[in-house]
Amino acid sequence: MYRPSAKVRLVINFSLFQLCWFSALFMQADAIFFILVCIAAMFIFVSNKKQSGFLVICLLPVSLLLEILSISLGIINYGSPTIPVWLVGIWVAFILTFNESLKKVMSLGVWQAMCLFAVFAPLSYQAGEKFGALTIDFSLVDFWFAFSAIWAVYSVAVRTLYRAITTNF
Repeated sequence: MYRPSAKVRLVINFSLFQLCWFSALFMQADAIFFILVCIAAMFIFVSNKKQSGFLVICLLPVSLLLEILSISLGIINYGSPTIPVWLVGIWVAFILTFNESLKKVMSLGVWQAMCLFAVFAPLSYQAGEKFGALTIDFSLVDFWFAFSAIWAVYSVAVRTLYRAITTNF
């Protein structure tokens, strides 16, 4: 059976996540089927299926807690009091990048990872707002301050859990 190299898996993983993200950006709820297909394809190409599945099971609740906190604090709004299903799919796809295309990021030092997450996550959500996937209910400065702080804490939590899972699995 053909097994793609690590570089090929990295490109496939990154590309499939981007397809998930952009489909959600442009289609939101209408993208659910496409997101599920991409997640299935991502799972086919991960290097360690058991570990990646366990990562999703363990890290998805932490990730969704970040969304719930952001919604509860009034930072972001998806037009409903609950997390949209398409967003849950994006989170699953994002977690499936941790062992593949984001593996280097997960191995960075705490401060480096915090900075990366604190900068790029707000940019991603701002792009989502530009295309109508969500609204940001804070001023730009307040949004960046609050969201960067939340994502910095999130990065420490998931990085810690990721390392515990990948070293003990």
